[in-house]
Amino acid sequence: MPYPLRIDTIRKAIECSYSIWVHCNTERCWRHHRIDLGALADMLGPDHGCLAADLAPHFHCSECRKAGRPDKNISFTLHPEAPHWVN
Repeated sequence: MPYPLRIDTIRKAIECSYSIWVHCNTERCWRHHRIDLGALADMLGPDHGCLAADLAPHFHCSECRKAGRPDKNISFTLHPEAPHWVN
């Protein structure tokens, strides 16, 4: 990978062992889930962007939608995977 490293596609996130989490920011909800990047790559293509603006149209909070609350008040975080020996 060239430097500076830019994780901007699903493929790069997978190749660099990163995980992406989606967070609901609606008050009284605050749910969060780790995104299955393999399934996301199958659905959107591995070269699809993985920045918040690229992913937001494809996600919503199902619990908020069921409760009638705003369901698109979401954000994303990108995390490097910790080595197995780190607790």
